[in-house]
Amino acid sequence: MLARPGKQTLLVGSLALLLAACGGGGGGGGSSSPSSAPAPAPSPAPSPAPAPSPAPAPTPAAMHSVQLSWSAPATRADGSPLAANQLAGYRIYYTATDTPANADTMLPVSGGATTSLKVNLPSAGEYSFAITALDQSGLESSLSAPVSVSVP
Repeated sequence: MLARPGKQTLLVGSLALLLAACGGGGGGGGSSSPSSAPAPAPSPAPSPAPAPSPAPAPTPAAMHSVQLSWSAPATRADGSPLAANQLAGYRIYYTATDTPANADTMLPVSGGATTSLKVNLPSAGEYSFAITALDQSGLESSLSAPVSVSVP
């Protein structure tokens, strides 16, 4: 699970997981200011809409997500300093625990200044996450220690 061969050039800080709220939110209505000029009538004018009938709102698809956050690395694996502007981004690897080995999903994260990401997941379950850092030369760190979370 989450084991990858490759160059080990960067150190990655800790990976912390926070559960995000599940579900979606309805959009709030905005207010509009009255305009001094009347709006032009559509051509041709639409027929009046039928009166709404009380019907249940459609049930949105369940959204399962986690909020990931991590610390940017400050050194390379050899101990030399790593400036923030040398980071190109990160790769977040995750898998559900009930999937076959080597079935990781990889999410690229652009920009070294980014240190958090909301990840939407296809279903509830147990997931494991790990992260690597990428420098401007394309060198990728070794994986961080995996972190597991149960997503309702």
